[in-house]
Amino acid sequence: MKFAKKCPKCGGNVQTKSIKKSIGLGFVNIPVAQFCLNPTCDWYQDFSEAKKPQELEENVLQVKIPLSKDRMAEIKKMTPLIIKENMMVVKGAIIVIVLSFLLILILRFI
Repeated sequence: MKFAKKCPKCGGNVQTKSIKKSIGLGFVNIPVAQFCLNPTCDWYQDFSEAKKPQELEENVLQVKIPLSKDRMAEIKKMTPLIIKENMMVVKGAIIVIVLSFLLILILRFI
């Protein structure tokens, strides 16, 4: 099957139905069928009957999905270090808040 620009039966405009699928970080529109927009014409073309991918001659976006297994292993190894560094920041913020609160209390009593 080939994509039609015009209806082969009546020469009218055609519309392509497609399904939007998510692949990785992007989306791809997969054509499902074509039909004639002329109400008197009953031409219809179903792409699900195509046996080979070469039969569909419309350019379809192909997205490469990056391999993330190695990156995930790196992140898992670095997680204790990240938590340790962030805990120092959290502890420092807590100490600053407590000291400022104590300073405010002391200044009120003086």
